[in-house]
This record gives sequence, structure tokens and C-alpha cells, in this order.
Amino acid sequence: VMMWVREHFPDMPIHISTQANICSAASVKFWQNAGAKLCVLSREVSHNEFKIIREKCPDIGLEIFVHGAMCMSYSGRCLLSNFITGRPANRGACAQLCRWKYDVILREHESGIEMPIEEDARGAYIMNAKDLCLMPRLGEVLESRPDSLKIEGRNRSEYYVGSVVHAYRCAMDAYAQNPDDFNPAPFMAELNRLETRGYTTAFFDGPAGSDAHNYETTRSTSDWHAAGVIVSATGDKIILELRNEIKSGDAITFILPGRTDGLTITLPRVINAKTGETQPKMSAGQNNSLVIPRDWFGTNDTDALSPCILAYKHK
Repeated sequence: VMMWVREHFPDMPIHISTQANICSAASVKFWQNAGAKLCVLSREVSHNEFKIIREKCPDIGLEIFVHGAMCMSYSGRCLLSNFITGRPANRGACAQLCRWKYDVILREHESGIEMPIEEDARGAYIMNAKDLCLMPRLGEVLESRPDSLKIEGRNRSEYYVGSVVHAYRCAMDAYAQNPDDFNPAPFMAELNRLETRGYTTAFFDGPAGSDAHNYETTRSTSDWHAAGVIVSATGDKIILELRNEIKSGDAITFILPGRTDGLTITLPRVINAKTGETQPKMSAGQNNSLVIPRDWFGTNDTDALSPCILAYKHK
């Protein structure tokens, strides 16, 4: 494939996915010799290993994984999804079979007795990994000079992707302005609003230990979720297309570009954008939208509200 691309599109830069499981400088040089301009390293690469790779491979782009779900196999080598569902993980279609609930049975061959293996009353969590989050170590990440940071976005909502990218972009800008006094706490607060299985730095300091597994919850949890996305912001009103139910009295917060402090408003009533009628609540779906007059905000700081701005609310 790479030979064909180089022949027919010689000016097209070739990037090698994290699914290639690149864990060493030798692997990077192999792909570089084949024509790659950037390699996305495996999740399993530690911080010290990355610094070695960076030193030995100074003239190729290197991208590292900083946030998202962890693969329970080595990145790119899991066949569980393909075997059970026919959805190949190495083609971007992973069904995340490692997230499913499993019953583990120990069978005694001579007697035929079967004994369930349980970690607590809810069962066992042999593949229940936490999510990768390197925000607490972002200063060290940036010091090691990666060319780009990778955030998992496949099969994620616009709210999840937008919030994570916003947090890391703001954090990187803050680090650039004052690296000696960088504090990740304000940006972690934004990441903690998202549905997650808990966070871990995984392989950053070396082989992942038991703290990389979630033994408390078996599904993603959060007290917050998406309220909607702005589809129009003209004149004296905002049109918010809903992603979850909104009712009168709800407080919704808009995520503003380049700022960690959002713009919050408590809705005195719900106005249907299609009919102009006031109603007690409105459900998402069928492009349902509500009108928010700018003067409801009680501030002149609404110029940053523009199409594609995301909003969230308490569940």
C-alpha cells in the first residue's frame, strides 16, 4: 500500500497508526525507511522509552497517546473483536469486547466440578481497564518534544471529543506561557466531568500495575452530560440543538475556546425554537432545539458563543 501511495501520490505524507504497535526506535526507522513521515507510537511505550526513541529518531514526526481507552492487548494485536463479532480492531471497528461482562469458571477436570471465580459480589473484572489520562504528567510529556499528541476519538460523542481536546489545548497553552509554574488541576476538572472508567497514567512510568484496572465500577460514570451544541448565534438569540433532555430551571454551561471558565446560565423557561412556544421541558432527538435570548445571560460576555460551541449540564 505504501509503495502504491508513494508512486501515485508522492507528495502525500504517510502516517503510521498506533495499530502498528510501534514500541522502539528500530520500528520507527523501519517505517521511516518505507516512506513514513510520522509514527503514532503504541500506548505501551513508557516516558523513558519515548525519550530514547526521540533521541535516536530526531528527523521523523512522533505522536504519543495521551488520553483515551486502553487496549487490554498490545495495541493492534487484539483479535477478540474480530473473532466474536467480525469487527476487526485493526481496521478501526473494535467492538471493545474487553468491556463486556464475563463470568470466569474454573473447572476441575477429574471431578468435573465448576467453581466461579469472583473478585467481589458483582463478579470478576479481568479486562476492565481504566482510561489513559496523561494530563497530570503533561509537563513531562511536552518536555520530551513529541510532534503531536493523540486523543482517542473513534466512536466518541462530539461532547467527549470537544471537551478533551479543549482541556488539552488550554493546558498546552498554559504550559507554553509558564512551564515552571504549570498546574494541571484546572484542566483535570474538565476531564473529570466526562464519563470515564477512572483514569490511569498506565505505562508512563513503566509496566502498568493493578492501579490501571478498575475494581470499583463496571461502566463509565459521570454526574454530567452533554446539553447540546449551538447551531446558530445571530442577533439577540442563541439556538441550542439538544443532546439530552432540558427542563426549566436547568443550569447549562457553555465551553468557551481558550478558557477554562465556561459561561453558565440557568434557564428560566424552555422555548421551542421550531414553534416559539414555551414548554416545561424538551427532549433531544429530531433536531429538537431551544432558543436562548442573549439578555438571559445577564452579561455582555456572549460574543464568544458561536456555532459548534458545546454545552453541558448536571444529570
